[in-house]
Amino acid sequence: DLIYPNPASGSITVSCSSTSQAVAWSIYTISGANVAQGTLDVNTDNENNTYNIQLPPGLTPSVYILVLQNADGVKTCAYRVMTL
Repeated sequence: DLIYPNPASGSITVSCSSTSQAVAWSIYTISGANVAQGTLDVNTDNENNTYNIQLPPGLTPSVYILVLQNADGVKTCAYRVMTL
């Protein structure tokens, strides 16, 4: 699994090694509060499960947990993200 750039501001690219394609993302604080969420473009040609995610404006510089979920709502990948 890859995430770059990290630390980030603006957008990030993630590559998830899960066999199921992600369709949604959520960002959580270290204490577990959900601060942002969104959907991902489903692309059947996305063999590498690579996604570009636009970080929401106004995220306080900190460390967050980014979670990707598949269509069944199951977590496929999780990353630690530091925002600037």
